Amino acid sequence: YQQARIYGMDCSSGAAIAALDLKKKGAITRVLDLCCCPGAKLCMIADQLLGHKIEVVGVDISQDRLTICKKMVKKYIVDVELEKGNELPGIKLYHGDGTTFGNKGDCSKLIFDSAAEAEELFPDLKPG
Repeated sequence: YQQARIYGMDCSSGAAIAALDLKKKGAITRVLDLCCCPGAKLCMIADQLLGHKIEVVGVDISQDRLTICKKMVKKYIVDVELEKGNELPGIKLYHGDGTTFGNKGDCSKLIFDSAAEAEELFPDLKPG
């Protein structure tokens, strides 16, 4: 756990992600996780999509909980997988209201982008 090789979540949360059958991928280009905090399901989604050009978007209304989610995503997905040389899916976290996210007039704010984080951690890394 401390080495970021496993993350904990309850069985029903893991079952919900497994039911999405993301390994099949096919036409999936984006996965949206509303009320994404604290981030374990978001990490599991991103983990299943490693090496694929798919965008994983997390949205939550709580800034405090998003801070926790951002730390979790960085620890379990971004930092670990980039060090291994794995290609990440695009992971973005937004502070916003899930009931209006994506609608005209939506004022959600991007607070984390894995591509920008990867560039900051590994400036010599060439995408794709």
